[in-house]
Amino acid sequence: MFDNKVTIVVTAADHPTGLGAARAVRKLGCKIIGLYRNKSSWCCRSRVWDQLIEVPGDDVESYFGKLKDISRSSKDSLVLSPIQDEIVQLASRERDSLGQDYGFVLPAPETVDLFMDKTMFHGWAQEHQFPVPESHVATSQTELEDILQNMPFPVIVKPLFRTTEWQAESPLEKVYKLYAAKDLSQIKFDLFSAAPRYVVQRWIEGHDSDVHFCLTYYSHSGEQLAFYTGRKLLQFPRDTGSTAICTSTKQMDLQNLLQKVFAAADYKGIGSLEAKYSHTDGKYYITEPTVGRPNLQSGLAVAGGVNFNAMAALDALGRDPREVTTRKRHAMWVEEYATLLAVKESLGRNEIGFTRIISALTRARGFGAAYMSFGDSSPLRGMLSELVGGRFRRRRKKP
Repeated sequence: MFDNKVTIVVTAADHPTGLGAARAVRKLGCKIIGLYRNKSSWCCRSRVWDQLIEVPGDDVESYFGKLKDISRSSKDSLVLSPIQDEIVQLASRERDSLGQDYGFVLPAPETVDLFMDKTMFHGWAQEHQFPVPESHVATSQTELEDILQNMPFPVIVKPLFRTTEWQAESPLEKVYKLYAAKDLSQIKFDLFSAAPRYVVQRWIEGHDSDVHFCLTYYSHSGEQLAFYTGRKLLQFPRDTGSTAICTSTKQMDLQNLLQKVFAAADYKGIGSLEAKYSHTDGKYYITEPTVGRPNLQSGLAVAGGVNFNAMAALDALGRDPREVTTRKRHAMWVEEYATLLAVKESLGRNEIGFTRIISALTRARGFGAAYMSFGDSSPLRGMLSELVGGRFRRRRKKP
């Protein structure tokens, strides 16, 4: 579809979302450059990368410098595939400068800021009468403690977005679930050094399988070209973590909700909406949008015959995204490492819906995974080798 004069730059070669994005565009016939900070990541072992480039330092501006370096040394048409929230913000803020060198499709800067900042998004959603859980915004430790004195528990506490500082302090936890105000003391780092604002949100009762999502792509002209709905079957950490296993669904109510939300924001590009289904009143409550980038669940859509990453690349170069053939099918996607950790965490507590997982697997006509891929086994072998090695090391330490 492309020739070798097109290069796609993926900004997180060391993360499974970045690896999934690269694999999704591999068949376009382009070259793929991966930027990384953690060379030891299993994802960096993949054969999908034509070139891997280290990004030094911890600040987002180092990505900007590296992207400009690549553009100066390349004669190809370049496409930017941002994977992290901070890089989406960078591309939005520097769109005039980066847009001279790279093709990418993002909504307007105000929409990027709105969808990125959970504290802003909640107020906007309420104004537009979209269903969101009861939430309050805290900008200081004192405000956070006051809010917790006046909300029914359990609640979740989550940052405006996952900043670099948050990810350094809390690499596994996206949010924290509190059962009482005193549980705040169990968070072992300074919250307001990791992010400037937090949302304190009422917990919607339910299980991992009550978390649903709708993935989509809107063209640069604002037309919705495709969507794919799914649900999580397992998360790690349980209840509040990232996807371990998910499967496709046919939830038109959620797709209709996404259309209304994205239309109100004049959305463009790749994005998604996550919501939790409440059995109490039979409604979906929006928990968070994703703006300008794929996420882990995007691998489910690729396995299910809908390749949003390829659509985004074509659109970024002025090609018709409809050149990407869409053939929806029931699929299942697994993050192997998170699944093993989730199973270990839940052993003996009978918390995993194995029947639901087996049912989804038997109906699946497509299957995807974070690390496993036919013809590209190095990431999975790296993961398994580290697991086995870690187990053996622990055994050697026993008397």
